[in-house]
Amino acid sequence: MQLALILAFVTAPAEVTPSMATPPDDSLPLVHGGFAAPGAWLALWRGDAWVCWDAPDPRCWQRLELAGIVDVPTLRATFVDASTLVLGDGSDDAWWIVRGDPGPRPAAWTTSPRETPQPRACGPNGPLPVAARERLGFIARPCPEAASEQFVCARPARPLHLRRPGMLRLRVGLELRARERWRDLGAPGDAATTGLQLLAVLQIGLDPLRFGAQRRERADLQAQARPTLRALPAPRSRGPLRAAEGQALRAAVCEGSP
Repeated sequence: MQLALILAFVTAPAEVTPSMATPPDDSLPLVHGGFAAPGAWLALWRGDAWVCWDAPDPRCWQRLELAGIVDVPTLRATFVDASTLVLGDGSDDAWWIVRGDPGPRPAAWTTSPRETPQPRACGPNGPLPVAARERLGFIARPCPEAASEQFVCARPARPLHLRRPGMLRLRVGLELRARERWRDLGAPGDAATTGLQLLAVLQIGLDPLRFGAQRRERADLQAQARPTLRALPAPRSRGPLRAAEGQALRAAVCEGSP
């Protein structure tokens, strides 16, 4: 009996759980997804930036490929939604990261984010990222204001009618030209005349680069359209106004869903 217990202890997988996790590393800089992405975290660990979209799954961490593009020591970050992260640094440039793609893309449509990764003592939704010996994980450490009452709502799915991306490119066009001193060989005396020329243009080609970009954009739109769980800010009102404020928050964040 004792031998069986020892073997079970040795072969058990080591995971970061509330009962056996190491204490939180106070030096681990973090950015939480906030109301836009309540299950997302950004962490700076061992000189690299790591992102998790689905806390508290310890397998969700992915290292971002920022070397030579984004200055990690001066990193700024903001989560736009559950599948999009915007990054900035000491420069005026901005980049965005899409779920599943660790490489940054230039973001000319937004200003540089201002939130700096900072150590946190608790997690707004319960899980808090921690640095174990060889990997990142989570520990259950909810913030006091979130432990007493959870304010969440489910944003319903949005129907999308997206066209499937294709590698084949077809371009049809018409071109109208004015011709001066146009010689009509069939005219009497081979006289020069002025006329209009109508040309039809048909182009067929393959564009694999654009095909890949359209596939990523389609996947991003589909991810944003799926039903998601949104965290709501705790109501500040007391008494009868508290319920009314909660309903207004649900309507604003989750489009009126219960």
